[in-house]
Amino acid sequence: MLIFITCSCLNINDSYGKEKIPLIVITDLYHPHQDPGDNFELINAYAMPEFDLKAVILDCYHPFRNKIAKNVSKGLWEDPNGPREPGMICVQQLNYIFGRDIPCGVGPLEQMQQKNDRMDDLSDFFNQGINLLKTTLEQSEKRVTIASFGSSRVLAVAFNRFPALMKRKIEMIHLSAGTGGNDPEYLEWNVALDTLAFVSLMESGLPITIYPCAAATKGVAEGGLSNAFKGAKDNTYYQLDDLSFVEKMHPKLRQYVHFVFTRSTDADFLGYLDRVDLPGSVALPQYQHVWETALWMNLAGRRLVQNPQGEVTIKSENEIETTDLVFGEGVLKCDIRVLPSGIFSYRENIKGLFYIYHRDNPARYQELMNQALPAFYTSFLR
Repeated sequence: MLIFITCSCLNINDSYGKEKIPLIVITDLYHPHQDPGDNFELINAYAMPEFDLKAVILDCYHPFRNKIAKNVSKGLWEDPNGPREPGMICVQQLNYIFGRDIPCGVGPLEQMQQKNDRMDDLSDFFNQGINLLKTTLEQSEKRVTIASFGSSRVLAVAFNRFPALMKRKIEMIHLSAGTGGNDPEYLEWNVALDTLAFVSLMESGLPITIYPCAAATKGVAEGGLSNAFKGAKDNTYYQLDDLSFVEKMHPKLRQYVHFVFTRSTDADFLGYLDRVDLPGSVALPQYQHVWETALWMNLAGRRLVQNPQGEVTIKSENEIETTDLVFGEGVLKCDIRVLPSGIFSYRENIKGLFYIYHRDNPARYQELMNQALPAFYTSFLR
C-alpha cells in the first residue's frame, strides 16, 4: 500500500488556505561547498511558501575542515578539496536575499562514542545547534517538522539529553540517509558520517520518514561504480543534466548559486549577491547529482505532473487538474530493523512505526524532474 504522506496530514502551507509547516533544517552544509546540492536545496526552505522555517542547524564533520580529509570513517571519502567550514555564510546570504533572520547554530563536529552519548563536555560553541533545537521546540506553539540532510548526530545527542521534549514537540523527522533495497552491506554516506548516531536515532521511537540516498545496485558515476549514484524505486537519487536555468533565476539567487560554484572565499559575501555577473562568466557544472528533491516535494505536498499538452510541472495537490498525469511517488508504512553497522532492512507493514520513500519508476522520475525543475527554481521571488 503506497501512502502519500504529505503535510495534509501534518501541517500545510498558508498560501493554499492552510497553515505553514513549522520547520527546522539540519544540514551538512559547508562553505566552500562539499556537495553544492546542500547549498542549492536550502533555497527551498526559504522560498517554498509551505514552510515556516524556524532554524538551520549545521551538522559538519571535523576531518572535512582540513585541506585533505584524513582518517575518515568507513564509507567516507578522504576528500582532497578542503579546507572548508560550516556554512554560516550561506545561511546569512539566504537571510539577506529573503529579508529573514533565521537563526543558525553549529552542532558537534566529532562522532558519538556510544549510542547514549550526551556529549556533555561540548563547548558552548559546539552546543549551539543542540541548544537551538531545544529552544525552537520549546518556543513553538505547534509540533515541529525536521528535515535532516547529513548525519543524525544532532538529533541523537538531543534525544539523549531531552527525550520527552522531542517526543512531545516533533511532528515528523524527514531523514535523508541510508541504502534502499534491503542491501546487506553498502554503508551510505550520511549513515557513515556518524553510524552510532544513525542507529541511536532509528531506535529512539521518534516518528521518522526515511528517504534512502543509495541504491542496492551499483551505478556508473565519473568513471567508477557506486551505489550512491544509481536511481532505484526506494531511493531518491537522480542526475540533473543541465544547470543553465541558473542564469534565469532571480538575480540574487543566481548570484548565490554563482558564489557556491566559484568556491569564493572573498569577504564581501553579501556584496557579491548585489552584483550582476556577465552571462557565462561563472562556469556551471555539466550536471549535478541530486538526492534531496524528493524529500522537499513530499514534505510540501508537491507532485510531479504532466498535462495533456505534455508540459511537466511541480504542483501542489490542490492545483492538480483531473486531466493531469501524476507521477507515482510517496511513502510506504513499514517496519525497519537497523543493525549496529548502520545497515537497515525494511518490511512493508501498514501498522509499522516508520515510513520509507518509494517511487514507481526512477528513470522516468529523472526524465520528468529534468523537465520540471528549471521552472520551479526560476519561479522563486518572482
